[in-house]
Amino acid sequence: MSAAAGSPRLDRNELPHPPGPAVLDRIGALLPELHRYPGNHWQARAVAAIAEHNDCPPDQVLLGAGSSRVLELAWRALVTPGSRVCYAAPGFELYPVLTRQQRAVALEVPLTAGFAPDLERLAELARTEQPALLAVITPHSPSGTPVGAAELARLLDRVPPRTVVVLDQAYLEFDAAADPRVFARFARQAPNVLVTRTFSKAYGLAGLRIGYALGNPELLSRLAEFSMPFTVSEPACAAAAEVLRDTAGHAARTAGLRAERSRLTAGLRAAGLTVVDSAANFVLLPGQPGLAEHLRSRGIAVSESPVGTRLTVGTAEDRAAVLAAVADCPSVSG
Repeated sequence: MSAAAGSPRLDRNELPHPPGPAVLDRIGALLPELHRYPGNHWQARAVAAIAEHNDCPPDQVLLGAGSSRVLELAWRALVTPGSRVCYAAPGFELYPVLTRQQRAVALEVPLTAGFAPDLERLAELARTEQPALLAVITPHSPSGTPVGAAELARLLDRVPPRTVVVLDQAYLEFDAAADPRVFARFARQAPNVLVTRTFSKAYGLAGLRIGYALGNPELLSRLAEFSMPFTVSEPACAAAAEVLRDTAGHAARTAGLRAERSRLTAGLRAAGLTVVDSAANFVLLPGQPGLAEHLRSRGIAVSESPVGTRLTVGTAEDRAAVLAAVADCPSVSG
């Protein structure tokens, strides 16, 4: 049963509120130009803003229609039939899809007991199997478990140069301990590291479809060969530049979401549920057969994976609806 209009939609990891007035005004000013194809003005401004945000040159930034589009470019450019792709599973649902499309071989590594990517096993496979791509999500989805910069540095030291390491950081901004410039430095210093990020999650621009990759210019040029023209709109680029400019507003929104994440986690644990500590805008409830279906029967859209039920962190009203539904779930013992 899908959630009706106005019911909690906690399955897509979207922000629960729209962009601020400055972003909406910026987009509105461009609406009279919708009959025109995208030009270079706002794209250049978005690239410049992203480069400044990550302390890197503009030629190390590649825009895409969401980080999913950038990931698709990476698979198309770097993965050939019969080659190997290595990643933790369960993870981003797009990875196995892209790997099948390229007729490649997936090397899926189960999560650790703490629901984190098994970096030791990933490093072993990188050395023995020489995959074309090795992808690491941080914070991981669906668990929200972060991978620190020091851990990633140790992993990168063990990966052969011919393997491109994709650091998928769609949820990085929700991790209070993460510095985006530190992770961007990996892409700046190593020719085989690609960092992907999105404006769909923490910046609330999911409907505009804009994301980016950071990497060595030569590596990005290989991806760009598979890109189509006009894939990112002027309003999307203008909105991206604006949200990066509004650092105070962004900090307040992410702090508010982290606080709501803590309240949701505490409420679920008080109801007798196990909740994985999360650094993202969602929480994972491992196990609990029947919980996802019960929540859907109450009009609450949630996501499921082989390791459990994932809930997006929403509003206080969303939290109240979830906790009320959990309270009368037959499979939950408080």
